[in-house]
Order: sequence, then C-alpha cells, then structure tokens
Amino acid sequence: MKLFIKNTVKLSSAPILTQIFSFFLLPLITRTYSAEIFGDVNLITSFVSLIGVFICLGYNQAIVFPKSDEDAIYLLQISVLLTFIISFFALIFIHFFYVNLFYEKIKLKSSLLYYFPFLLLLHGLSSSFLMINLRLSKFGLISIGRVLNVLASKMFSIIYPFFFTITAYGLILGNIAGTLILTLIFIFSNLKILKKVVQFNFKKYNSLLKEYQQFPFFAVTNDLVFRVNQTLMVILISYFYSNKDVGQYGVSLMILAIPTTLLGSSISEVFYKKIFEINNSDDLKESTIKLFKITTLILSLMFVILAFFSKIMIPEFLGDGWVLSGFMVGALSLYYFFEFIFLPCQSILKKFKKQQYILIYQLAITFSSFVSLFVGYRLNNIINSFYLLSILNAIISILFGLITFEIIGIRVHDIMKILFKTLVYNLPFILLFFFIQKIFLLNVVSIFILSIISYILFIWILIYKEYDFNNYSKEIALKFFGKNLKNGT
Repeated sequence: MKLFIKNTVKLSSAPILTQIFSFFLLPLITRTYSAEIFGDVNLITSFVSLIGVFICLGYNQAIVFPKSDEDAIYLLQISVLLTFIISFFALIFIHFFYVNLFYEKIKLKSSLLYYFPFLLLLHGLSSSFLMINLRLSKFGLISIGRVLNVLASKMFSIIYPFFFTITAYGLILGNIAGTLILTLIFIFSNLKILKKVVQFNFKKYNSLLKEYQQFPFFAVTNDLVFRVNQTLMVILISYFYSNKDVGQYGVSLMILAIPTTLLGSSISEVFYKKIFEINNSDDLKESTIKLFKITTLILSLMFVILAFFSKIMIPEFLGDGWVLSGFMVGALSLYYFFEFIFLPCQSILKKFKKQQYILIYQLAITFSSFVSLFVGYRLNNIINSFYLLSILNAIISILFGLITFEIIGIRVHDIMKILFKTLVYNLPFILLFFFIQKIFLLNVVSIFILSIISYILFIWILIYKEYDFNNYSKEIALKFFGKNLKNGT
C-alpha cells in the first residue's frame, strides 16, 4: 500500500499543478474565445477521440502486461506502426471525402479538418508511450509531461490572438503544441530501453498479435462505445440545439474534471498497473475496497459543492456568456461522482478478462444519454435533459460497480455501507449549503471561502473518524513533507 500511495502522490502532483494553471488561465481563454468557437473545437476533438479508439487497435493497453520488457517494446512498436498507418489513411479520407461528409452535414471548415490527422497521430503516439512509462513506473516523468502539456496548450491559446485573429485555430494549435511536448517527453525519456530492440521482427509481431488478440476486440469495442457516447453527445447537442451549446457543454466537462483529475485519475492509473501484480484474491479485495472507500470520501464533498454553487460561481469566474455551463455542471455532478468512484472497476474486469461487462455498461450509458437528450429536445429544455441524464447514468454506474465488485468477492452490503457512510458525512454540509443558499444572497468570494472552510472541516472529520483515511493522510503527508513529520519535528 505504501508503494501505491507513493506512486499516487507522484501522479497526483501533476493534476494539482495542471488544475492550478487551468484555474487561473481558463477565465482568460473563455473571455477571449466564444462558446461557438469552443463548440467547433469540441466537434473536432470529439471526432479525434472517436477515431482515436482504432489508432493502436487496443494494443497500447497491452504494453503493461508482458513479463519481459522485450515483448513490451515489440507491442509498443506495433502500436506506433498502427498509429502512422491509420493517421495516413485518415488524411487521405479527409482530403477526398470531407466535403460531403463533414462540411455539408456538420458545417465544419475543411481547413480545420486537416488538423485532424495530426491530432490523431499525436494521440496515438502519446497514449502508446504513456503505457511504456506506466510499465516502467515513471510516474514522476508522467506528471512533468502532463504539467507541461497543459501549460503549453493554455499559454499558446492565450498568446495566439495577440498575433492573429480570434478563431478556432488558436485552441486547436494550442492542443497540438501541448500534446507534441508531452509526446516528445515520453519518447526521449525511453531512448535507452528502446535501443534494446530497434529492429523490426514481423514473426514476433505475429506472435504478440495472436497472444493479445482480445484487445482489438474488447478494448477497442469498449473504448469505441465510450467514445461514441461522447461524440454522440456533442453531435446531438449540435443537432438539437447549437454549436454554442456544444461549447457550453465542453467547458462544463472541463470544470467537472477538476475534482476527478486532482485525485481520481491518478489513483486509477496506478491501480491499473498494480492490479495485474496482485495474485492473491484476498489482497485484491482488500486493496480494492480500501481504494474505493478513500476515493469516495475524498471526492464526495467536491461534487456536492459543484452541485450547489456552480450556477453562481462559473458565470462569475468565466464570464457572463457561460451561464449555461454553470447549470450543466450542477446537473451532471451526481453522475460524474459515481462514474469516477467506480472507474477502477474497468481495470478489475480487464484483469479477469470480463470486458464484456464494460461493453454492456458503455452501451447502457450511450442509450440513456441519447434518450435524455431526446426527451430534453422534445420538452425544449436542455437543462432538464442533463438532469435526467445525470440521474439515469448515476444509477447505471452504481449497478455496474456493484456487479464488478461481486465478481472479486466484495459484497454489495460492504459497498452500500461505504456509500451510506459517505452520505452521513456529507449530510450536514448539504443541509448547511441548502439553508445558506435559501437565506443569503452569496457572492463568489463568500462561496469560495465557505467551500474551502467546509472542505477543510470535512477532511478533519474524516481523519478523526476514519482509520483508513487517517493512515492514508499520514502516508501522503510523509511523501510531501518528509520523514520529520513522523518524529513530530
């Protein structure tokens, strides 16, 4: 557990810094670029995410599995070759077919679409070399790369309008600049190990392709359904409403990512590597239940605060043009909380080769998202559609998590007990926020101070009441502040 906490702390340091940068730079970007521009960029990046599912055919996810580094490097070579091949065909496809497929139907400029293959190429390379770094436990390097990625992307987007007109190119080129820096860091940090196997070995490729043949089917299929859901959301919002609303939705997702990337994604990535090293079922159950409990407790109040105050804070923080984003964040908070606390379930299912459950989960999420947006469209109320989406998808996420934990022997009673305890800890703050919101007319500064004080008090209660959380907090404090804390000096 100590090594797990150490690696989590390393990866968590990057989200903390990136969210600090994003927190201070995002208002400058949202006051520079309109919601319509964000909508155009979200359409492009959604298509990149969708086609990016096929970019390595899932073999990049297999890089952490082989016992030998040599096999892992061959899998990396396979992923890189597939990345270049698919990116090239994407360029050919766009060059000859963009007019009928994109411009006339989705109203995207052809000049924007030519950035698509390059974004796709960088996506494939960065995801492939990320996995080799995870395999080698280079969590510090991953953190540095991610910090520089966000910083470069945001700064480029801010500087761009000083030299050129304010268009979607500023955001797209910023995305490219950040991902390019991240990719180069991941590549050049592994030159020594890559030199061990530099030759092509098609016989070895064939062997590994057969050994990990479940990945193109299950990994790609599961990711595809997940990306289809995300892309479908963007397309449906654009179709039912407007590209401006797509931009509002994209920014709301950026806000919702703040509490989860501060901790959730870092824990998930370390857990993804750790889970394949655990062979004892009792150790797996103990690690999983402890991870679930800590993640649930830490993230819960963050989402409660977003649910109550986002509609006030976000327009004040980002500008008057982003009122709808505030309502979207409040509506989606419930779903995103449950989605992230059950995120490790996907790693568990991959370990036990039960990826079909992930596929069923993603299909259910996609269907409920479509139904919710369609109902909102028929009612002519986009906010109600997001409230319905959040409730339905939260229920699906809970059922998915309970079924997954049952597979490794964790009882439903144990999970529900943690969720109930989390609700009890949050209930006083929920009631406090409710009455304060009804009685007082709060400004952003008051809400920010109230949120900080409440979260500090919340963490203090957890440390005092929860043994696991107390130990986890001490381990983190020792990693951040040194061994002197242990001696009380």
